[in-house]
Amino acid sequence: MKTGNARLGNLRKGCPRPLPGETEVRIDRTSVLGNRHVMKSESERGSVIAAFGVDLEADVAAGGPASKAIDDIVARVLRGGSVVLECWCCPKPCHGDVILDRVAKLVCDRVPDHPLASRLVKAPVVQQNYLW
Repeated sequence: MKTGNARLGNLRKGCPRPLPGETEVRIDRTSVLGNRHVMKSESERGSVIAAFGVDLEADVAAGGPASKAIDDIVARVLRGGSVVLECWCCPKPCHGDVILDRVAKLVCDRVPDHPLASRLVKAPVVQQNYLW
């Protein structure tokens, strides 16, 4: 079975754009995958990411819109598509890491040796209060 991939990208002008064949998926605040928690200073980055993780966990449990958007990304990857999750933070730690970890887990549940499996063995970006 041919599978695709998913990675994080940045919407800022001057940052590398998606490669040919990659599908852009916005995960900024204009999207159902955006983080509603606003970071007022860099010292809040970890807590804001963790708060998003709690929100996403609740959305997944309820079968909400973010859960459905993630399921769509997973389906695209499993069909062989490549997806770039784009927000404004990358390459800094961001809520996109939480989303990509969720995508990786769901993809690897179906294809255990998928390249995204490497995300599942790395140390967490921030102290995570969510469990998949």
